[in-house]
Amino acid sequence: MKNTIPNPHDRYFHAAMTDPRVAREFFEFHLPKEIKDQIDLGKLAICPESFIDEKLKLSITDMLFETLIRGKPGYIYLLAEQQSKPIEMMPFRLWKYIFGIMDYYLTTKGGNELPIIYPVIFYTGKQKYTYSTDFFDLFAEPDVARSVLLKPFQLVDVHRIPDEALKHRVWAGIMELTMKHVFDRDILPFVRDVVSLLRKIESMGGSRYLLTTVKYLLETGEAENVEPVIETIREGLTETGGVMTIAEMLRQEGRQEGRQEGRQEGKQEGKQEGWQESRKVIAQKLLATGMSIETVGKITELPITELEQLVSVSEIN
Repeated sequence: MKNTIPNPHDRYFHAAMTDPRVAREFFEFHLPKEIKDQIDLGKLAICPESFIDEKLKLSITDMLFETLIRGKPGYIYLLAEQQSKPIEMMPFRLWKYIFGIMDYYLTTKGGNELPIIYPVIFYTGKQKYTYSTDFFDLFAEPDVARSVLLKPFQLVDVHRIPDEALKHRVWAGIMELTMKHVFDRDILPFVRDVVSLLRKIESMGGSRYLLTTVKYLLETGEAENVEPVIETIREGLTETGGVMTIAEMLRQEGRQEGRQEGRQEGKQEGKQEGWQESRKVIAQKLLATGMSIETVGKITELPITELEQLVSVSEIN
């Protein structure tokens, strides 16, 4: 946004710092030597944008100076704080403004390199400035914050983790394995490989989580023939007397959605209609995977004629 000058103090400061002789002398005197040696103060150019919050414009003005830092585009960001007492959260606000400048740079200049931005606060308030200028001092645990923030982020690249390592962890392991292999050319080999893990989750009371996983596989995964995928899961679960077959799980999910709609409408017919629509949604998703009408009919308990209508509508769309 464009910089506006709301009061005489800010107007004077802005007018003075617009003079390149004033700006250069100001920074030559105040910048630390190790910073000044890397900045080309002869290349200072004022940018018209302002990055401060609207509610602070009456007490703070900012100026952005474009320059070269070690020969690359960079900025000096100068805030003049005119109010009678300092702002304790200024280091946090300053980071917000710095990220806004980075976004402005990427938007206007393009490229994929972020500029170095050196911030300076010019304080003229009557009250002594006693707050810390260190961003990390704003945290209850500065040492912990310093050790984790503004560090390289942790990357969990599931494709670099062997499947056998993921199988050692039941709950998160099946999620990571599923998302790692869901785009395999054919998910059947993967399903066969992890069906024992699915069975273990079911035996540990994770039927709902199991249902979520299976639905994700059926809706997203690719298979030359989806029926063997369904059969592999169903047989794998029922071998140990599992709580539910895959068909029963899908039906229970539909009934639950139907009951929810019924409660919202407060009518018995709402329950019935909700369950009916849920079965149709499940049927459409299963048909879209290539599953035969007969198998979908067994799972959803919908008439074959109704399933044929769903296929016809899908082909028209």
